[in-house]
Amino acid sequence: MELNRKILKMGIIIISLSIIISLGLAMFMKLDKPVFFKNYIETMLEVSSNSYREDEFVLKYITNISDKRRITDIYFEEYPNLVLYAGNYSSRRDIFPIFLWGSNFREEVYGRYVIRNLYVTMDIRSLGEFDEIELNNARITFDDSDVIDVNLGRIIFYNYYDEDNNYKNEHLKSYSSTSSSDGTSSAIMEVKEDITITNVKSSLLKDVDDLVEIKIGDIGYGDISEIQYKNNDVLRINSVFKHPKDILRKFNLYNIEPKIYYKDSNEDLFYRRVHGIKYTNYDISTWEIIKYLKARGEI
Repeated sequence: MELNRKILKMGIIIISLSIIISLGLAMFMKLDKPVFFKNYIETMLEVSSNSYREDEFVLKYITNISDKRRITDIYFEEYPNLVLYAGNYSSRRDIFPIFLWGSNFREEVYGRYVIRNLYVTMDIRSLGEFDEIELNNARITFDDSDVIDVNLGRIIFYNYYDEDNNYKNEHLKSYSSTSSSDGTSSAIMEVKEDITITNVKSSLLKDVDDLVEIKIGDIGYGDISEIQYKNNDVLRINSVFKHPKDILRKFNLYNIEPKIYYKDSNEDLFYRRVHGIKYTNYDISTWEIIKYLKARGEI
């Protein structure tokens, strides 16, 4: 009988300790607020004064699985007059291809956490005339009136129809382009007129210089200077986006679209964008999320 009492007592102690430890871990792992992924994105807007358009892009964030709130508004302090509509449901399907998309509410569950999409619709008329805008710091409002300020990284939108219309030119004719989930991409173009490539530029390249390789022919983008191509030559552009090893960068979203600058025979300067240099982490696990949140200082 005494042995049974000891076994019962020990069982009660073990169960109590398990409950205490579980509660402690739950409190330790609970997020105080949603955590948004950082974005290092360049993407095009086709802005024409002759038409009204709205475009939708998607942001991603981690929150507690018990968090049932929905987002109702977003505001960027860099562009206070920008008209935006935000929510956890998509209203459109012509979302920029660099972002994940869907037409309904989406979430991915990982243990006690969930990854959700925030769909943001932009009224392009509110941009006015612009060549490029960069969005960084957002104020986000939830349906319980809670408001949080978040840094979203660097989201750059550029105008396809710039003031000189020098993006849409006929000097280079695209033959083919490919991209792969391993981070490699390539483009082949036919040169339609004698040109001299002068450099490759993007304000985001400094953020990914150790992750990205871009070659024009056999020359790395950092070594480009006065490369001449003749009419009917073939221009090959190869790029590699290495998968980040640092846990913080693994959860960033990347899409780099640098400009290749070149001169024609009249010394007029033009540029062509390089596409396909992107990275999104699709191999996500609960443990990876915990490591990420810990590295961000959120748990």
